[in-house]
Amino acid sequence: MDAAIRIPAKIKTRKEQDLLICFSHLRWNFVYQRPQHILTHASREHQIVYFEEPVFEECSHSSIRFCDAAPGIRVATPLLPIGTSPARADAIQRRYLDRIIASTPHAQLTAWYYTPMALRFSAHVNFDVRVYDCMDELAAFKNAPAQLAL
Repeated sequence: MDAAIRIPAKIKTRKEQDLLICFSHLRWNFVYQRPQHILTHASREHQIVYFEEPVFEECSHSSIRFCDAAPGIRVATPLLPIGTSPARADAIQRRYLDRIIASTPHAQLTAWYYTPMALRFSAHVNFDVRVYDCMDELAAFKNAPAQLAL
């Protein structure tokens, strides 16, 4: 008996692939957890941008660091000067997010949230799909932002 083989009518090229932007409070290389597991599988059909929370360091101006973590998965880490205000940090991240979206050809645009703090700089984007994945009770974390308290 022959096994049924499903052949897609059209295989998407990398250019046509859907873009999934994941906003996470976890560093990609910290520990292999739920986000890495799910997004590694999703990268078979989607371009993945894993947008980390910013790193504050001694520098004169902001920048963004990109790292290819795996095939189809790119980690974006905003680097902000120490002392950057929360409002300024949101404005900078919004600008970086807009540039990433504009410079990445895609069919469908998906947001995957592991941190609600990213809504401050991403709510303006007209995503086709939004996923809110509540993996951790972030408000209970040590040094959690006051905005997370209910």
